[in-house]
Amino acid sequence: MALMLDALSPPAPRQLLADVQQEGAVACALYVWRRRPEGEKMGNGTWTHAHVPALRDAGLHVLPIVVPGNRPPDSDFQDAADAATAFGCPVGPIVLNLERPDSAPPRRWVQGCIDHLRSLGWKVIRYGDVPVLADYPTADGDWVSHGFIPVTRDRMRPVPELPSGVVGDQYSIEVGVNGSRYDASVVSPALFTGAGSAAARLASSEGTMIILHHPTITGRLDLLVVDVNGHCAHTFSEGGAGGLDNITSFSDLGPLPSGRIMAGTLAACWDDRLRLCVVAANAGGQAHLKVVRSSGVLDQDWTPINAAVSIPGH
Repeated sequence: MALMLDALSPPAPRQLLADVQQEGAVACALYVWRRRPEGEKMGNGTWTHAHVPALRDAGLHVLPIVVPGNRPPDSDFQDAADAATAFGCPVGPIVLNLERPDSAPPRRWVQGCIDHLRSLGWKVIRYGDVPVLADYPTADGDWVSHGFIPVTRDRMRPVPELPSGVVGDQYSIEVGVNGSRYDASVVSPALFTGAGSAAARLASSEGTMIILHHPTITGRLDLLVVDVNGHCAHTFSEGGAGGLDNITSFSDLGPLPSGRIMAGTLAACWDDRLRLCVVAANAGGQAHLKVVRSSGVLDQDWTPINAAVSIPGH
């Protein structure tokens, strides 16, 4: 786990870099697009286009934040992405700030923004209190506040452990560093890995054999196949593709309740709770879902879902 700072009014670029490095943070979040609750465009504090290059040149991560207000136009989908790029942020993680009562846009707008940003290659992170985020469409990860770790004021250390199921948790606000004020969050390195469309990055389907990159464990590849008995077989390597060369055993995820899995119908992805979600169909095309944690613990056995699959060759 690692420390990340964020601020609305950072000092000059050189001092910002010194502050971040002094505290041992790996990243700093910045505001690139902000609207007032009623929709009026706001400035971005003291952030300038010189701040981001100063951080990135030193090998630090940056995390752009979008504050949509309560009534944003759909044009903000693209404008926010353009603003992040103009500040010098690479295409990667970008944050939608969702907070009541000042930044609570309609669900429709949030889903549209997530879809548009993903189409451009961004990895969309939701920020906000846990109860607020529960009312919105899911994205590619959550950076939460007032949810799992009690929030304190003006305390940088100790940096707490990151709760499971989130990529970041803000644990302190208004922390003084050399005359400037920052908020502090504990974050997962996974926050800064991969770009854009989590579905494109973490899920694939050849129908009979699937290889997935693990969302948080660098180098881990998970392999799922439909075996000769019509079962879903699963194994993984933490050493990349080379570790799959000499596989000798698989975990049997079983056939469907109604019989064997039909070749060509297997699909899988990682969800936002780091669970492997596997879908497969029987001979009649009825799709079933199975959910398994990274550890192998079963969360949901094969369950019929409201989907029909065309069987290849039929």
